[in-house]
This record gives sequence, structure tokens and C-alpha cells, in this order.
Amino acid sequence: ILAQVNVPGRQNCVLRNVARGWACVKPPSPSLRHHGQDLVRTSFVQTLSAMVDGDLQTGRLRWSAEEIGNTPSRADGVSEKAERTARFVACDFARDVVRGLLNSSDKKLEESRSRVQVLACYYLQLFFMFRSLERENAQVVAVAAAFLACKVVDLPRRMRDVLRAHNQVRTSGGEPELGEEEQRQLRERILKIEFLLLRIIRFDFDLKLPLDDIDGLADGLLARLTMSPTFKGGCGQGKQPMAEATVLRPKLLQVAGNFTHDAFMGLAPLLVPPRVIAAGALAVAVRYVRREMTLPELCRLLEAADSSLAQPQVFQAIEEIFNVYRTKSGVGPGVQRTPSSDKPPETPGSTGKAPQPPPPKLGEAPVEPESRRHLNAPGIHSEARTDRARSHPYERDKPPDRTLEP
Repeated sequence: ILAQVNVPGRQNCVLRNVARGWACVKPPSPSLRHHGQDLVRTSFVQTLSAMVDGDLQTGRLRWSAEEIGNTPSRADGVSEKAERTARFVACDFARDVVRGLLNSSDKKLEESRSRVQVLACYYLQLFFMFRSLERENAQVVAVAAAFLACKVVDLPRRMRDVLRAHNQVRTSGGEPELGEEEQRQLRERILKIEFLLLRIIRFDFDLKLPLDDIDGLADGLLARLTMSPTFKGGCGQGKQPMAEATVLRPKLLQVAGNFTHDAFMGLAPLLVPPRVIAAGALAVAVRYVRREMTLPELCRLLEAADSSLAQPQVFQAIEEIFNVYRTKSGVGPGVQRTPSSDKPPETPGSTGKAPQPPPPKLGEAPVEPESRRHLNAPGIHSEARTDRARSHPYERDKPPDRTLEP
């Protein structure tokens, strides 16, 4: 049964501890792998479906803005601002756990770590479309999402390593380590939540991410930029638009990757398709590095380059990217990171801080100095924190020592 789930090379690590109560059988004979595969997989998923609450069987992974206003958390009296903050902080925790699990300077692992962090945030966002923040510990959900995301990206980690990373994040925030009984209960809850997550995504381990579309969309947008009078006027005397676009491309890909990475700490992946998120991130990135370009013009250029990128949807993605930074700026004293409080992030521009780290690489959240790892949300990249004028596409003349706002 395990061999028939559509995860080549991963079946024994993805579901081993998920279908609790099921025996872990050996993969069947090669003949069974090729005959009746769909029947076995369908039967397996249907059987698992009967073991889970009915509200997880819709198969929906995207909602309208009105539907997102009626989440289980809202029904339990959680305000929109409080829910956004709780989701943001839980994603922050998940990204820290992933960073602890995949801590390496290897370039290939850095790229995979970025993908794991994005998936972990996405799984967490999906989970709280079916469960209330009042009824589930967001920190535990974050750990379970990170645990599953590692497996999906073919970087599985043992449960004891996950618990160790969880304890490291807790102690870095000033909390005590969990005892043996607490860790046993946490382990059981992680497996149960992982099982629910698998039902929510319907065992689809090939979910498309916007990171896959950035390169192609960037080429199309840059080609359109070279024909824009606004872009040409900003190139300077004697400079060719095509040469300027070529120079701009590496920086654009880096910044757009960072904005895409941060978008998953908000509601964008629940509202618009991955390709639209990538387009929105590119628009914000161009606005970030070329101040003469306006967002409406960039949205028009994106739609001209790809007719599937409707301007209203791209604007919605842009707004949700900005909402992440609005939420980050509101996470301060008195806002708990999880039900068991963590140290709140400080506002940029306050005195007595350690120097900022160098800008992050494409698609990867910055690794901050250990002394401030948990004093700032790691999803907000160092460039945006240290230069408010550059990170604020709507207000270009704001001083850089003010609190970060989108």
C-alpha cells in the first residue's frame, strides 16, 4: 500500500508514522507496482478519508477573500488582525525549526531549505483553514508542518531531531526545555497533525510553488520593460534599455525570491495561484529596485507578457505581500509568538542592536546572528529591515530609521 502512493522514492519516509494503526508493509512485487496502481492508491486514500473528520474532504486549497473571513478561528471570536498575527508568528516558528533541522552552508541544501520553509508555511496556512487557532497549539502545528515539508522535499528528519530542533527554538526564546512526558505528548500530536495535513492536501506531494515560475516570468517582464517609456527614461543618458534589463535581472530574481518566500507567511497562497504570487513578487521587486516604475504599470506589463495574469489577481497578491510586512510591524511587546510566549521581535531602528547580516541569497531567509535570531521575525529580509525607503514601495521618501511598514 505504501508503495502505491504517488511519491516515487519517498513512500517509506512520508507515510511510515502517519497512518497510525496500520502495519508498515513491504513494497509489493514489481508486477503490482504497474497493474492496478490507481485502484490501490484510490482505495488507500478513501480508507484514510473515512478515518478523518468530514470537513477535511473538500479538497479545496484556495478560497475567496470572503471565505477567508469565515475561518474556524473567526467563528471562535478571533479577530482578523489577531489571526493574521498568529499565523505569521507560527510561520516564523516553523521557519526557525526548519533552519535548525537543515543547518548547513551547502549551496544546494540552502535552496532546498528555502523550499522546505515555504512548504511548511503553506501547510500551516492550509491547516488553519480547517481548524481554529483557539483549539490547536499553533507552535505544534508549525513543527508538524516542518516535519512533513522536510519529507516532501526528500530531506526527511528523524522525530528525535525534530524534537531537538523544537527545544532549541524554545530555549533560544527563553523557554524551558520540555520534559520526557511533554515530549511524548508532543510527538503524538505532531503525528496526528501530520496525518490531518496529508488529508488536507489529499496526499498530493507535487504542489506547485511560485518559486518555480519566477525565472520565466522575470524574462517576460524584463522584455516588456525594455519597451516601457518610463523604464527607458530611468536608464540614464547613453544607456541602452536592453543592457540595463540584463544588469537588473540577477538583483530582480534575488529580491523577488525573497518577497515570494515571505508571501507564504500571509494569506496570499490561499487566495491566488502560485504563478500569480510569483508575478506579484516580481512587480514589488521591480518597484523596489527601480523607483520610477509604478505598480499599476507593472501589472499591465505582466498581463501583456502573460494573459493568464489578470491585473486584479496580481494586485491582490501584491496587497497580501504588503500585509505580511504590516503584520510584522505590528508584532511587538504584548503579542505572543505562541500560546507559550516567546520573545517578541523588536522594531527596526531601535538602538543598541548588533550589525545587520548581509543580504540573503535567492529564496532563502536570512540567517541572523545568534544573539538576535529570535528578536526579529526571520522572514523579513535584512535589506528590507535596514532600508525602509527601499522596502516601502508606496512611500519612497520615508526615513530608513522608522518602523518597517510595507
